[in-house]
Amino acid sequence: MSFLDTLASAFKGGGEVRVPLARGFISPWALAYDRSGGSQPFDYNEAIRAGFIANPIAQRAVRIVAEGVGRAPLSISDDQVASLVNATSAGQPLIETLTAHLLLHGNGYVQIIKDGSGTPVELFALRPERMNVVAGPDGWPCGYEYRVGTSKLTIGLEDDNGWPEVVHIKAMHPVIEGMSDTPPTAPVEGDTWLVAATANGVWSGQEDKLASYIGSQWLFISPQAGMRVFLRNSSQFYLYDNAWMGASEPAVPNGGTTVDVEARDAIADLIEVLRVSGILAQP
Repeated sequence: MSFLDTLASAFKGGGEVRVPLARGFISPWALAYDRSGGSQPFDYNEAIRAGFIANPIAQRAVRIVAEGVGRAPLSISDDQVASLVNATSAGQPLIETLTAHLLLHGNGYVQIIKDGSGTPVELFALRPERMNVVAGPDGWPCGYEYRVGTSKLTIGLEDDNGWPEVVHIKAMHPVIEGMSDTPPTAPVEGDTWLVAATANGVWSGQEDKLASYIGSQWLFISPQAGMRVFLRNSSQFYLYDNAWMGASEPAVPNGGTTVDVEARDAIADLIEVLRVSGILAQP
């Protein structure tokens, strides 16, 4: 369900289907600032300060993208939704603010503020670093907590009539555990695997899909052209274009009657750079 469709469903009678629930999202900042393989605790605020606030190039890049998305034309058939989306949120354009939040945090949250009759009257972009997704006993969200200093606001997923209170927009986390044709015997909640050919067990028939273990069961996501994931077990990126593709390492020159030592050293260095960048798998 798209962002605009989700907003339309917030109007009573404005949507035929309920808003789907989704589990929490791990910010990509955690991977980018994991300095020592997870031995040090990740500090979210420190990551934002180092990666964005203290980085004018990152600030400019985020602003260019956010402003571009914010100025893109929207095709909205519902006039009520259009008026809400085109309004400002805390003095800033809503779509532009949400784009910046997604770029920086991997999450965007929009609170749907309603009048006494339950009709949405305002959309407010909540700051992701202040949000906490409250998980229920099955691992799926049951509400949200919004913290400002020592104050805390609890927001439910839905109102008393079953309509959404918050729209949670999530960017895809590109890091998965690896590729396999066999489900792990002891999966960890939140783990995601790329299902290889000749899959067996509960993965049978799900080849090329992403399998995520959520709520004690496997959920499968069909890939789209251009989707890119990072395999943790091989430290390599894979790209989907009708099939998943990963670069194969070329053979290092060996033997021959004429040996150019400097050229061979350069090739070896290039291969190592491709390994470090995730294009080639680690040995």
